[in-house]
Amino acid sequence: MLLFKYFLSAQRKINENNKLNFVKTHNFFGSTNGYEFTDRKNTAGAIHIVRDPRAVAVSYAYHSDISFEKSTDLLLMENRIGINDGGYPEARMSWKVHFNSWLDCSFPKLLIKYEELNKDTHNTFKKILIFINQFLGNKFEINEDKIKNTIDICSFSNLSKLESEIGFKEKQKNVRFFRKGENKEWKKVLPPELIRKIENHSLEELKKLNYI
Repeated sequence: MLLFKYFLSAQRKINENNKLNFVKTHNFFGSTNGYEFTDRKNTAGAIHIVRDPRAVAVSYAYHSDISFEKSTDLLLMENRIGINDGGYPEARMSWKVHFNSWLDCSFPKLLIKYEELNKDTHNTFKKILIFINQFLGNKFEINEDKIKNTIDICSFSNLSKLESEIGFKEKQKNVRFFRKGENKEWKKVLPPELIRKIENHSLEELKKLNYI
């Protein structure tokens, strides 16, 4: 798609402020139609948050109001192009390709498992702050009380409550964005044949992440 040719020029424009800028993306790390997503000149490092694909299949099905079968097919689609919340295309690829692309990226990276962020929020969040701090010359203090306060404010229960009260712009149709946030809901709701399909497709990666 034509938009992909502007990835690097857009990042150069963002970086003109000579500050540490944060960009959230679902794009894989690689080239699309010959256009690189990013490079060492424009990206200091990456925080890659990965989640068990069996859980992703369930979460995305509810988020997009589609069947588990459709969600699984999208998860395994090798050359998938998706549309982000701003209406722009993203080269998301399959879960497997996406994971490996960022795992092998050429700049400093921090791999964060969603499950660890959910289970041990304090220490995992602290790892993220330490990682970011290196790009700022370790100039900001990592304060335990501030970490706790931030976690309380951004807790799933609090964000879910705020969504009920004031809404959330990434919410799709009548489906709650902050729905459950469980680690292993897939075990209870995802059909066995879809579990096997995902595991057969990404067995090596699931083992690497200790998901199986």
